[in-house]
Amino acid sequence: MNIRRQYNLPNCTLTLEGFDDGSGKLLDTLTILSNVECRFTTSQKVLSGGKIFFDHLVQAVSEYAQGILSGLQRPPEILDAKGQVRLETATATYTHHLHWQQPDGSAAETLELTTAELFDLTEAIDQFLADGLTLPDFVLPLTPLSRRHCVPEESFADRAVPPLVGVSGLALTAFALFFVPAPETTRTDSEQVSSGEETEQLASATLPDTALWTEADFDRLGETLPTIATDRDLQLMQAYLYGTLDSAWTERDTTENASYRLALGTDGRLLGVQPLAGAAVTTGTTALGELGHTPEVAAIANEQAMAQFRVNFAGNVLEVSPWDGFQSSSELDFDSREVEGETLRQLIQQVKDTIAAEFDRENATIPQTLAYTLGVTNDGAIAIVVADNNAAKTALGQTPLPALVEPAAAGIVPGETILPTEPLTQVNVVFQPNGVIEVSPWAGYR
Repeated sequence: MNIRRQYNLPNCTLTLEGFDDGSGKLLDTLTILSNVECRFTTSQKVLSGGKIFFDHLVQAVSEYAQGILSGLQRPPEILDAKGQVRLETATATYTHHLHWQQPDGSAAETLELTTAELFDLTEAIDQFLADGLTLPDFVLPLTPLSRRHCVPEESFADRAVPPLVGVSGLALTAFALFFVPAPETTRTDSEQVSSGEETEQLASATLPDTALWTEADFDRLGETLPTIATDRDLQLMQAYLYGTLDSAWTERDTTENASYRLALGTDGRLLGVQPLAGAAVTTGTTALGELGHTPEVAAIANEQAMAQFRVNFAGNVLEVSPWDGFQSSSELDFDSREVEGETLRQLIQQVKDTIAAEFDRENATIPQTLAYTLGVTNDGAIAIVVADNNAAKTALGQTPLPALVEPAAAGIVPGETILPTEPLTQVNVVFQPNGVIEVSPWAGYR
């Protein structure tokens, strides 16, 4: 019996046709592949072939995608010269070239894929691999990359960069978070709290006496207030803290360092702070004061939760990290996974239309590919904006995102709560230098 399987995504459609094994089972299983068609929306190009073509397509796309994620692309000399499909990055246009060679070697074709098309092609292949009723015996032939092709390890000095880099436009009407993946800053056992003299200096700055805590105050805090229990909430509070301090720290001195232990409530306000040993406590105190202060008794009455952080004002660089680290991963993941199927596709299209309508592509200066992560409500409101790297943070003003963000749509109201109370879908947005906007779900279509 002829069987057809189709994996539909906004920018790519993968269609497999074939036959069952003739066993007559109730569930039709496509076990013999006869034809494959891969259709791309933007270019309107169609690739087609048989089983050998499909084997090469899956392997090429999987290895290329893994190379992008890891930063370790396979060198040309170890690629399969007989492969019908090969992918490479087009640096000049920030796109991806898919080279397709006919089986008989008579003709070759190159397709230019946008990042959104590549993502959707990868997602379509992932959906196929998860489909137990289509080619159940298919095995993806992945091989590890030899150590000689790995990038030499950076020195510790090069790797020890702040866990977050950026500025936040957070206010009652704007909530923008910026992340750059980097090693977490952790405290050492030899690190001791500050002396009484340092605490007095801090008190003379911008914080009230009730905000100046000792180690004993932090030790008993867990008995009076619940501690944030999820990495998602800890990541969002970390980003809020970084953004507020970074924008408020206007007088930076490259010769002074200061480190603090602090407790932050879910209203975004400071519960308590303690300078660590050796801190030049004049550094960063004005920025700390911008957080505002909620007395512990008020936080208890309002049934708040809290999280503890370490803050380093290191020269002119700000570092923020959880005091006890993350439970499992520091990767930002706030996707509720509630929106699915056609509803998810409609939501992604709505976000793209909203951004495109406000994007002044004629006057905007996009120096390079800018990638952002958005938190979108089920109604399509953009509640959170995350710049995925420093370049995206710097060029944020060239995009319409600051004008579109609505934190209140997700229940985010600094002074009341900095954590979303509405479910959010995590969405990837990419602005290309040629003005193209690519939008896709962070967790893929489901």
